[in-house]
Amino acid sequence: MTQISIVREFSITSMKGGYRRVLQRPIDCEWDLMTYTDDKIHLVETDLDVLSKAKPSEVNELLSTGASHDDSLDTSGATILAETESIGSSDLLPELAVKLSFTLPTSSYATMAIRELTKTSTSFIIDTLGAL
Repeated sequence: MTQISIVREFSITSMKGGYRRVLQRPIDCEWDLMTYTDDKIHLVETDLDVLSKAKPSEVNELLSTGASHDDSLDTSGATILAETESIGSSDLLPELAVKLSFTLPTSSYATMAIRELTKTSTSFIIDTLGAL
């Protein structure tokens, strides 16, 4: 075996399978600064909140069409922000939150980007131990 044949044998181009990109650029990026005083109140609606408000026929339609729940909602971030600011004690100082919204292609995940932006861990174990 020569050195060239070994390099060809272990070349990344000869490896089989599918690979993800190391870096991915998100599209439809939006961000919003929000203030709140009660950290137990959700700043945005979860999928469960949307489904619990919808009628059963609307839920079936959303699930069958695969449409995003954001397309079917008429609520805005301003109303959520207003509700959040009005809840809580006036003695507490308002906290600042950033709401991020973006679209990633298939097999891309936002976890690492959020870790880098916040400079904190997004690990469930870290969050659980920190709460104890």
